[in-house]
Amino acid sequence: MADDLFVKRAETFIVEHEGFYYEPKTFVRHKEESYFETSLLRNNGSICVGFVPRNENSGVVGWTTSSYGVEGSGELLREGELVLKIPPFSAGDTIACSWDKKSGLVNFFLNRERLGEQLVAPVDARMFPA
Repeated sequence: MADDLFVKRAETFIVEHEGFYYEPKTFVRHKEESYFETSLLRNNGSICVGFVPRNENSGVVGWTTSSYGVEGSGELLREGELVLKIPPFSAGDTIACSWDKKSGLVNFFLNRERLGEQLVAPVDARMFPA
């Protein structure tokens, strides 16, 4: 998967994956909390963002064991389970993901509005943004 991710324009750091363009805006990783957000630039592909185990390099975020994610087509996912149908993403949307390692709470936001319920990851989980 890493082979088909690349920086499109270095000055604005636009990432393309399978024809879908997005612009990472913020990434914060503290000892107790991880947070990142991205804004979608175009509607011509598919995207899924969230948290995965350290060595996860196959499968879709949220559909694999110990992963949590949101798909641009409108799905909130937890470890291979569809938790909730959500509004699909479109150009101009900002998607944010947060994980509080101390409490295990995982949250997803679309344009600053929380998507569905808080998900709970094991407190001892070792997850990374994806």
